[in-house]
Amino acid sequence: MNICTIQVDSLLQDHRIILSSSLKNELIEQNCTVKFGQKQVKAFVLFKHKHSAEIIISKKLADDLRLPENQTKLQLYVNKQEAALILGPILMIWTDVPLKDLSSPFFNFCKEVVLEGQIKGIFPFIKVKDQSKGFFWSKGCWQETAILPEPDVIYNRIHSRKFEKTSTFSSIKSQWKNAIIFNDHFLDKWITYELLFTDAEIRKFLPQTYLLNLDNLVSILSDYEKAYLKPIHGSQGKGIYLIDRNDLINNFWVYSSDSTVMEPILLKNLDQLSRFIERIQKRKFFIVQQAIPLSTLDGQLVDFRFLLHYYDESWHITSSVARVGETDRIISNQAQGGQLFKPLQVLKQWFPSEAKRKLEEMKALSIKAADTVLTLSDGLYCELGMDLAVDNDGTIWILEVNSKPSKSFPLREELQIRPSARAICKTCLSLFQKQIEAK
Repeated sequence: MNICTIQVDSLLQDHRIILSSSLKNELIEQNCTVKFGQKQVKAFVLFKHKHSAEIIISKKLADDLRLPENQTKLQLYVNKQEAALILGPILMIWTDVPLKDLSSPFFNFCKEVVLEGQIKGIFPFIKVKDQSKGFFWSKGCWQETAILPEPDVIYNRIHSRKFEKTSTFSSIKSQWKNAIIFNDHFLDKWITYELLFTDAEIRKFLPQTYLLNLDNLVSILSDYEKAYLKPIHGSQGKGIYLIDRNDLINNFWVYSSDSTVMEPILLKNLDQLSRFIERIQKRKFFIVQQAIPLSTLDGQLVDFRFLLHYYDESWHITSSVARVGETDRIISNQAQGGQLFKPLQVLKQWFPSEAKRKLEEMKALSIKAADTVLTLSDGLYCELGMDLAVDNDGTIWILEVNSKPSKSFPLREELQIRPSARAICKTCLSLFQKQIEAK
């Protein structure tokens, strides 16, 4: 594939297209098929004498292909056997974030994907839930597309698990059956744990975890004294409980991540603990997980988020951050008030001479875990957030894998386009090339 500049010429007749003479050997026939997304139109090719990355297309051909007027660069792939010119890719960012919130961190991220896409020869646009029109960034604002383009690649950023389970969601996915969709659906915490547990090398880095019931909770508390209860479909550190057992009198203190102060509930016996479990699981299911004695910074809990993207047949770590929780909070999530630091800043305080080596170990484990999810999961996943932590003995633990990591991005430099936006474009190009080469 090569990036090319598109120029639409209203004086050029019918379905005509002018290419550089450098492509003459790649395209034998002058009568060819031009493809853009799911549209394909027969065209007649003319060659200009000079070598150039510019393609001139007649107005009629551009209209029939539904080429966006604002898109001046696209990738070009020549299929010599089929006498076809393939332009693209079209990237659809599928979300349920309301358009009234255009200044939200998510739409800022989308704008950066669009800007990077325009540079790299990708046409990205946003589709909101089941709306019939799309939106693209042009001339400093979001604009509505006249007709929804048919995408080559779909980036699933639907935030609602409920919507993902509807027939509407399934119907829209089937409508775009010729497109590659990545981050297919939410991965819940239990499924992710089971996937990772199948790998013997990764298993030793996983906290002991079960589906929540009284017996499983009592079993973990008998071994570790403290346990976390996490909603299977939870996110952003919401709805998490820490259970602390007092062995002497068999009491149980319950702390909540949703509370801004450390005011625990006291459960005086197993019957009360059992009723508590029944109450919190009326509407959602939980896992119970061994509470790791995490290393702290000034008494505050610390974990690490590694953001990974898959392109060019391998995983790449796009960014990493240390998250330090608020004082007296049971978690360290940024959404719950945590602070953000560069990982080496924190690791050097714990391992002055070994910080870089420890960070490399964490990166390698993140890639290994991401590869296991990609290989074993149902659906394609090319973006993952990996949450790791280090305990008081220096052991690394995998706390969680996020299939739709947050876009209120940490430790941002004053850059126009963040690394994760660039990585999404690399993923799109990689998937698009793989798709057209497979045909």
